[in-house]
Amino acid sequence: DAGVRSVQATPLIGSTGDVFGMISTHYAEPHILGEQELRRMDLLARLAGDYLERRQAEQTLRTHMAEIGGLNARLQHAMRETHHRVKNNLQIVMSLLSLQSSQIREPAAKAALSQAQARIDALALVHRLLHEVEDQTTVDLKRLLGELARKIFEGASLDGAAIHTNVDCVNIQVPSEIAVPIALFTVEALMNISKFAFPESHGDGSVRVALQRHDRQLALAIEDDGIGYLTAAATPGIGSRLLDVFARQVRGKLCVTSKPDQGTIVELVFADPSPMQ
Repeated sequence: DAGVRSVQATPLIGSTGDVFGMISTHYAEPHILGEQELRRMDLLARLAGDYLERRQAEQTLRTHMAEIGGLNARLQHAMRETHHRVKNNLQIVMSLLSLQSSQIREPAAKAALSQAQARIDALALVHRLLHEVEDQTTVDLKRLLGELARKIFEGASLDGAAIHTNVDCVNIQVPSEIAVPIALFTVEALMNISKFAFPESHGDGSVRVALQRHDRQLALAIEDDGIGYLTAAATPGIGSRLLDVFARQVRGKLCVTSKPDQGTIVELVFADPSPMQ
């Protein structure tokens, strides 16, 4: 520029050594900077370089966060769509089983198909709950257990006996890999009750599904006040074997307590999967 006789230029260098620009001072007369002026210029340049470096890092972070947010949104949408499709496919399977069952006259075969439908319905319920929530990885266990009990016993009348259900569960979210075996375990226990606990001679009955937290463990208890049985004399059937399989899938401890005319308690104790507070 006209009138500029000397220029002092200092590069703006960040802590990583990257150059972000230059700061310069123009003088109308020939000028030689003294030591104090040089130190001030150097300090100003370093402060400006650090500031520009932080601004660039923040912008890069914002860009990456936006990309991650977009990727997460697409992933959530894909997971929701997957759960929706799995639920629909399971419902198609249930419809096919129902159609097949309507054409079968053999009581044992009809009962086996009905039990298969109940198990598939439990899986469909898990995927429906996963589809409905924002977090696609956890299930509201209290809601899951309540809906399972309602599906099997709401308005039920077994051999003329009215069955009353009570669900008493703590509020807890569990991963889907825990929810699936717990759902199948619960359905199996409830189906055993519906088949054996309340014969026509017993009259009305009640079923309780309870989930309680003790220290770092969860205790799921499924109780009835039906006819009960001698556990020592009982021969394990497929229902009992399935209960054991589902209990092992959550690394839980299964305990069945029953006495004649005193009902049955099926209890599963397993580790609480929720994060430590």
